[in-house]
Amino acid sequence: MSDAFLSNFALLDRSAYVVIAVIVLLLGAAIVSTFGLRARYHALSLELRRSVDGDFRAPVLVGIVRETIEALERGAAEVNTQAIVEHNFQTRMKGAMIAERFVKATTGLLIILGLVGTFYGLTLSIGRLVSLVAGDMGAGGDIAQGLTQGLTQALSGMSVAFTTSLFGIVSAILMTLVGVFLNVTDARMALMVELESF
Repeated sequence: MSDAFLSNFALLDRSAYVVIAVIVLLLGAAIVSTFGLRARYHALSLELRRSVDGDFRAPVLVGIVRETIEALERGAAEVNTQAIVEHNFQTRMKGAMIAERFVKATTGLLIILGLVGTFYGLTLSIGRLVSLVAGDMGAGGDIAQGLTQGLTQALSGMSVAFTTSLFGIVSAILMTLVGVFLNVTDARMALMVELESF
């Protein structure tokens, strides 16, 4: 089965390789982003737990403590710590918020890229079939050879369609599993709750 799958790669054209490469690159970037975000949130959580007096190095933690103290000094009856925490995350961790949105959108992007490859391959296949049917076959001896060659080219478009779809769907499944086990939004929310409690 793997030999048949690998032999399909010989039928692919450059555009199919580009679509597959983009799918693989997106998957890799999303997985790296997921692990990077989890590590960053974990590092902030560790720093929060280790600090006894609120002396932090991370700018987001420093900003949260400073704004909370300023609100208390102004004599606010109740300090809205949730708003302070969310504001500091939005302003001081913009890169992490963008990476989090990218990770969330990746599964859909992978499926869409697979479908782009599918429609490209089907269009290629149909175009080749149309030119085969409409084309002049020439002499009688060349008809069988022309049909065989034309059908092979048309089927190579189908190979593009299904191979890119397969890559898109398998990548989307992998990204969904990564999202289930390493959900970055849950890690951020847990950190925010921890910060509010602090």
